[in-house]
Amino acid sequence: MIFLKLHSLEFGWRSLYTGFAFLGCFCICYYNSEIFLTSLSYPYLKLNAFKRLIALNVTELFFLSIYIASLFSLLFTYPFIVYQIYLFFCNAWFRTQLKDYLKITFFLGIHFILWSLVCYVFFIPEITSFFLQWELKSSQSILLLDLEPRISTYLDWILPIINSISSIGSIISFVVLFFLLIPEKKILLLNLIRIRKLVSLVLLSTSLLVIPIEWYQQLLVYILFYLVFEIYIFVCCWF
Repeated sequence: MIFLKLHSLEFGWRSLYTGFAFLGCFCICYYNSEIFLTSLSYPYLKLNAFKRLIALNVTELFFLSIYIASLFSLLFTYPFIVYQIYLFFCNAWFRTQLKDYLKITFFLGIHFILWSLVCYVFFIPEITSFFLQWELKSSQSILLLDLEPRISTYLDWILPIINSISSIGSIISFVVLFFLLIPEKKILLLNLIRIRKLVSLVLLSTSLLVIPIEWYQQLLVYILFYLVFEIYIFVCCWF
């Protein structure tokens, strides 16, 4: 019971440190929320300098700034969260486990950022350009349609795309690199088959709790993640 109380107390303090770190990042991000909103809207605005995004409610920009500040605060606090988890488990895990934990979290974090940049620079402008071509502006047409979307609708559209592509890309990169580096693939294959149900549950929970999109889109992301896992098992069997 004494050890349980000590661990609970340590967990509480580390959660408090993480909360203060997140709150500090949130205040900074909220103060600079205009920069983040402009950056996220740039793929749409650069296609046409005369385009604009609109807000229909008085409080829409306020809640949108809170939402964007929370997302970027979570991203900036990620290294500190990883460090606090490392300190919490450093007395219970072996050194090899701690090294593997740091390698995996560092690898996934870096690749998530890289895939997000790739999606932001290449995918989002192309997708936006594809949908903008359906505007009707010809003087010969009776029906004229000019697109002026809400900024909240636009961000609710691009953020899940960036999140989904970045998550899937990071996991695929990790799976490929892990497969290339691990020498004992038979042992790995047996372990993967043994934890298949657990992986399915974790992927389903992650898609439901982390990805802020509709349920059918969450189901699609879960299916894609699980297909990657099954493809990895197939590759291990093949080789």
